[in-house]
Amino acid sequence: QAEAGESLKVISRDYQRGIFSANETLVIEIPEAVLSALDEKNLLGLAETDDAPAKPLRITVKAAITHGPLPGFSLPGVAAEESEFLFEGELQKSVAQIFKDQKPLSVKTRYSFFGGGSTQLSSPAFAYTTPADESGATAEINWAGIKASGNFTSKIKQMDLDLMLPKLEVKESSGKQMSIEDLRFSGKYQRVLDDFPSFYAISGKFQLDSFRLEDSKGKPPFNIKKIRFDVDSPTQGDFIDYLFK
Repeated sequence: QAEAGESLKVISRDYQRGIFSANETLVIEIPEAVLSALDEKNLLGLAETDDAPAKPLRITVKAAITHGPLPGFSLPGVAAEESEFLFEGELQKSVAQIFKDQKPLSVKTRYSFFGGGSTQLSSPAFAYTTPADESGATAEINWAGIKASGNFTSKIKQMDLDLMLPKLEVKESSGKQMSIEDLRFSGKYQRVLDDFPSFYAISGKFQLDSFRLEDSKGKPPFNIKKIRFDVDSPTQGDFIDYLFK
């Protein structure tokens, strides 16, 4: 068992290598405190309650890997990898109810001959009504999916990311509503110090076409449109600045 970070633990890893392909199974555990924070209202049954204390959640990541020089008989490369995520217990039941027969998350990665590669991530659209809580309240969630793509160099010293979330809409039975439309982020990352591999200088831009929040008490809605800000983090010797505009 190895630590993968403050919030994750790697429980097991199994790698089965073939001639033209391989399969890897990775089991990750998320601690109770993290789950309660992520699911504060216990919509997915992850948070701690008086009747049911929170339990660690284990997620199984299964990766199907095809080897080069033409992985999957497509573009040249060292290898290509497609990953799927399997959950357990009540979360798996919730995921199945929300996404039906769709994969909740798809990650495809291609590794080049020069040490870098590219990744594509996507989550499909869905419409879902949450079960009624103790007061009988429900919420309708309309999610238009999310797409992200990126490229990275050898040892991930540099990478770029493009992310797009077309729409998220939540309507509570009480009358409250929240919507986000056309959220985009595009950024470039450059590792600053090799001794701190997770520390990057960033340059990029964030755009949001619309954010709307409506109260159930007849108050005027809170509405913001056409938001954009740029971020840059130039380095000078051992110093780094963060600039927002």
